[in-house]
Amino acid sequence: MAGIHSAVSGEDTLSLGYRSSVPLGDLGTEPGGADDGWEAAARELFMVALRSCGGDERRRGFTLTGPHRDDVDVRLGGRPLRSFGSQGQHRTAAIALKLGQAAVLDGDGRGVVVLLDDVLSELDAARGGALIEHVCEHGQAFVTSTRELKEIVARRPGGASFAVREGEVVRE
Repeated sequence: MAGIHSAVSGEDTLSLGYRSSVPLGDLGTEPGGADDGWEAAARELFMVALRSCGGDERRRGFTLTGPHRDDVDVRLGGRPLRSFGSQGQHRTAAIALKLGQAAVLDGDGRGVVVLLDDVLSELDAARGGALIEHVCEHGQAFVTSTRELKEIVARRPGGASFAVREGEVVRE
């Protein structure tokens, strides 16, 4: 995913972290093995968090802690993307996550179908071109855009570009 992002954006490395609603303290984020006690300690911390906010949860009518309240911490060059990223950077990161997901799903080599609707609207020409170059690496891709794509698509083996003109779909 980070490699895809760098190739498309030409920017710093994109990284992901897991932000738990339960303070895990010195446990870290990964168990070291089945016998290291990590799971039991994490379970105990989770139970403490549940007990500590139970009254407040009943008063508010919803839960305040648990995996459903956890979040993904997305960073670009070590800085939180949520706070410091532009619309284009947010869009590029979201696309990189989707293409990373496609790469994982394509782990067996059978290919996947990637559908991207108007992904180029907030990307500059360089990012848009780089994205189109990378989108087909894991199978078949359908990309819609209000921009002209036929030059980029023509460079892809087996690529085809279509346009809608006067209500008709026309191959370009």
